[in-house]
Amino acid sequence: MKDPRFQTQIAATVGGMLLGFALIGASAAYAKPDMDIDSRIERMADQFDLTNDQQSQIRTILENARVQREQQRLEVREQIESVLTSEQKSKRDSRLKERMDRRLERMTDRLDLSDEQVAKMKALFEEASNNPDLTKTEVRQRISGILTEEQRSELRDNRRPPHRGDRGSRPDCG
Repeated sequence: MKDPRFQTQIAATVGGMLLGFALIGASAAYAKPDMDIDSRIERMADQFDLTNDQQSQIRTILENARVQREQQRLEVREQIESVLTSEQKSKRDSRLKERMDRRLERMTDRLDLSDEQVAKMKALFEEASNNPDLTKTEVRQRISGILTEEQRSELRDNRRPPHRGDRGSRPDCG
């Protein structure tokens, strides 16, 4: 028979992890959009003293969840696309372009983007709106590649939670 102290330790560890995962899941809705898997795992490892094996398992869980969210987003987009008329699609495209222009203008003002950066961002945003297979993560990575380290830091430090009307909109640029 196992040592009761050992069983108590296991129960406490599992209970703590479940509580931690519940809290993390609840706080994920408020997490910064640019928070990547590595930083989440690092924070969890620090908070819960995760083993390397646990970190690896959690990485797999988070990566699978991200892939599933992206796949679901694409499926929903395709279903909506099949329902809209040509006129409605044109109206939607016009609104998306206006939103992209406003976001690019805000980013330019906030990050003091150069003309070259603005051109690259605009091309990326247009590609993102025309390519449903381009994930938000890929867009964020490419945005990061266009920005200087100082601009990336500014973007990370001052990112606001999305407004209700901005949820799930593309491209994700702040």
